[in-house]
Amino acid sequence: MRVGTVGARTDAGVNRAIGAYNFGKFDGSDLSTLRNTLQRSLPSATTSRHTVHVLVQHFGLTFTNNRGACLALIDWCVVDGPFMIASERFYAAYDTGDKLFGTETLGMTKNRVLHAAAARIAERSLAAANGLPTPPPPKFTFDDPMSANASLPQHMTAAVRSGIVGAVVQQTMLGGLEGATRLLPDPIPPTPDWPSLLK
Repeated sequence: MRVGTVGARTDAGVNRAIGAYNFGKFDGSDLSTLRNTLQRSLPSATTSRHTVHVLVQHFGLTFTNNRGACLALIDWCVVDGPFMIASERFYAAYDTGDKLFGTETLGMTKNRVLHAAAARIAERSLAAANGLPTPPPPKFTFDDPMSANASLPQHMTAAVRSGIVGAVVQQTMLGGLEGATRLLPDPIPPTPDWPSLLK
């Protein structure tokens, strides 16, 4: 299996910071992580007829100063020369949980989602290329948006910083102290026209 295009829809990365500085939006370095993880997960074969292509449609992050949640919408396909043999849309989601101390960083949160996505694409593309049954979904991956969203918090509350000044900064400059997570894209992007994209 060869890794072909690994791309993202324009403005796929969407951040929502609540009581925290807004940084860490999905970007080219995260795409590189996905590509590299996928390449390491697949057996290398320079003469393989099969190529897997990936398109990240949405990568939403909502976070406070003590919690992070992420939801990604990803499409992929496998081609054998000019023929498409499999394609899929799936969702990957992860929530760090509400932790006052020892919470995971945004980078760690994104990597959990990216590694889960790479595992699913690698396992299922290899199965399709070899005519095998579809493997079960890896942890943190889902077949539909409702199941993915149900695994995530719908509301988050930031831990209040010490002192009046810290609380005022959070409330007025850093997205308030609480809010809805809104991780699903609205509207859901259409399924890609792979033959046109791969011309």
